[in-house]
Amino acid sequence: HSFPTRRSSDLTKSYSTRAMVERRLEHLKSGGFLIEEDGQIALLERGKALVRAFALARGFFKHRRSLDIGVAQHGESGQRSRP
Repeated sequence: HSFPTRRSSDLTKSYSTRAMVERRLEHLKSGGFLIEEDGQIALLERGKALVRAFALARGFFKHRRSLDIGVAQHGESGQRSRP
């Protein structure tokens, strides 16, 4: 097989955190999950339903979010650690 070649700078740009988040937000907007207006992002009803579905699945499988774990590690201070 012949694999396409790319410059490392192209890869870095393609996989930068910012670029990945921007692409994901565009997909969510085009899918009707969220709207962006005046620099603010808000979930549409379809996005809220997806969040509820993930919360149910997380509860069913007893998975905790990393932010929840950070709060537990810091006790009552309420400070959240970043993973």
